[in-house]
Amino acid sequence: MLYFITQSSPKLYKTNTIKMKKLFLFAFIFAFGVMNANALQITSRLQQKMNSLNPLQYTRVLILLSDQVDIDRLDADLYRMNASLQYRAYTVITALQQKAQNTQGPLLQYLNAEKSMGKVKLLQNYWVTNLIMAEVTSDVLNQLTYRNDIQVLDLDDICFLDKPVSILPDNKSKNSIESVEIGLKVIRADSLWRLGFSGAGSTVMNIDNGVNGTHPALSPKWWGNNGRPWYWSWYNVRNPSINFPNACAGDFHGTHTMGIMCGSSSSTGDTVGVAPGARWIAAAVTDCPGAIYPSDNVTAFQ
Repeated sequence: MLYFITQSSPKLYKTNTIKMKKLFLFAFIFAFGVMNANALQITSRLQQKMNSLNPLQYTRVLILLSDQVDIDRLDADLYRMNASLQYRAYTVITALQQKAQNTQGPLLQYLNAEKSMGKVKLLQNYWVTNLIMAEVTSDVLNQLTYRNDIQVLDLDDICFLDKPVSILPDNKSKNSIESVEIGLKVIRADSLWRLGFSGAGSTVMNIDNGVNGTHPALSPKWWGNNGRPWYWSWYNVRNPSINFPNACAGDFHGTHTMGIMCGSSSSTGDTVGVAPGARWIAAAVTDCPGAIYPSDNVTAFQ
């Protein structure tokens, strides 16, 4: 999964907001087969799971609360103010954190009470969106469906990484230096560099299986090597104490995709990244090891 974060154009472009919301709601219902029960939505995959549960079985669920920050309105207000990027970031993050703090209390109190009786195993709350992940017994799950402070219940289901079915031989010498990769010329990235657009002043990010932080084409660009604390620049969901970017399970996918984003070597002049002037941050989620859940990605984003 790749994400590119720039420091330009702070406006979140919208067309007709009402029509877009209706379209999104229709797409959500169509894609997930949401069932409406007392205004609470249960995704079809969770409903299917609930139909086969036994009383002693635990299920990981994502609990999206009804009370959410109105991001569209907040964005419009900030745009009218012509707010700086720093002010926007502070305002949005503070609003999200306060919403979670002010609304999650009753639900967390209930879940913690059930946890004390052994009916809840895991419990994690989030503020990046007003969300709680919990591993609960079937009776607790059924009780959640009657609450009016929950908007959506979904299954925090295991995600599986698609493995390559074959590996083709690399006919290119591993020691060759191309200066600019042919793919970058095809998309005319080099033309933008000559105009002064190299990604400088921007930050790129990936959520993948980690990045080799010692790679010569990437190490100088990591924010942790450029004055920011490592914990603002790197996160391993399975082992948060790891304080330097590392690829998990001996796989190089995260390093590869980060290279596509901003890789370049100052010593050889070889450029493989679209935005060689950008700096990067990353999160390791897949193959780290252990099962992968959607909540892991929410953790990485937060």
